[in-house]
Amino acid sequence: LFADHVPARDAAAVARIRAAGGVLVGKTATHEFAWGITSINEAMGTCRNPWDPERIAGGSSGGSAVAVADRQVPLAVGTDTAGSVRVPAAFCGIVGLRPSHDGISRAGVFPLAPSLDTVGAFGRTVADVRLLVAAMRERPLRPPRQLAGGQLGTLRVGVDAGRSGDGPAADAIDRAATALAGGRSGAAPFADAIDRSAAILAGGGAEPVELELPAPERLLSLLWRIQAAEALRTHRERGLYPAERERYGADVRGRFDAAALLTEDEVAGARADRERLHAELTACFARVDVLLTPVATVPPPRVAELLDPVGGAEADAALRAALLPHTVLHSLGGLPSCVVRCGFDGQGLPFGVQIGGAPGADALVLAAAERVAAALPDVQARWPA
Repeated sequence: LFADHVPARDAAAVARIRAAGGVLVGKTATHEFAWGITSINEAMGTCRNPWDPERIAGGSSGGSAVAVADRQVPLAVGTDTAGSVRVPAAFCGIVGLRPSHDGISRAGVFPLAPSLDTVGAFGRTVADVRLLVAAMRERPLRPPRQLAGGQLGTLRVGVDAGRSGDGPAADAIDRAATALAGGRSGAAPFADAIDRSAAILAGGGAEPVELELPAPERLLSLLWRIQAAEALRTHRERGLYPAERERYGADVRGRFDAAALLTEDEVAGARADRERLHAELTACFARVDVLLTPVATVPPPRVAELLDPVGGAEADAALRAALLPHTVLHSLGGLPSCVVRCGFDGQGLPFGVQIGGAPGADALVLAAAERVAAALPDVQARWPA
């Protein structure tokens, strides 16, 4: 739909990067209209994971993560609505920040779901990401209150009490993860990484605080109703859907068709539940400074598996079931979240953890991510050939 479109002006974030002396190299591959987590794009082509080119880079901002990971550029911009910075950052083994909602201006960015959308940043180090974020923000980051003498003190680290795999939702995630890992349970290294990262983050030997986080079913239902309703409204207002329905890629077209079936009561109920979720998160951050969770407990699947005409749709659904329960809490809550590499699986593929904070605590989240990275120098030193 926009193959020949040339914007008349820069987005606000891009204009600020130029004003800070940044050199814009070009545009990177995305999932169509940012509505997907694979960056498989029927119209514009599919970017590949630099650690294994047979695999996806993640999405929707997959091309930005690839460009940083394979050292085409030191910095890149992405957007994150439900995980679109964090998933590619984890799959490509780099640092990615989803800022607090409205932390960086979205003016000039084509929206997916405005109440969830953020402009984020990629880099190979936390310091680089902090530099890019500072350039894009209108106001300086607020120093974290936990910083004393230039160093982070002991942090109260929250972890999901249900991460051990109890209950039907956790079982479903584990099944999806096992299927994506080719029949092998892939959870063990990721669970170990959470425990190791929690110990690093605490800084003073404090035990992690186990929290009862919202159930995946609730989060996914909330995400779908809010994201789908807002995306549909955006494309209807611009005269794109349903007038140009046949020009969308099959996966995105299917999402719009499903969104058109939502009722006003379903959407209103989601908005009310989201307000309750915000209250729950406020209570959560009264107990902890940061929230430590996985991004993905699965390796990136192979592109061919997702394009397979027989099993591709099922593989895509399994991927979404394995990833989104870990990312959408931060999106729905407007929380800042930074992904940092913390290990490699048995196939030599990187994986990361995400460190979330209360709204506005972007500087704390970056400082905490830097603490994890600094404690794992051997992990940070490896890059694709």
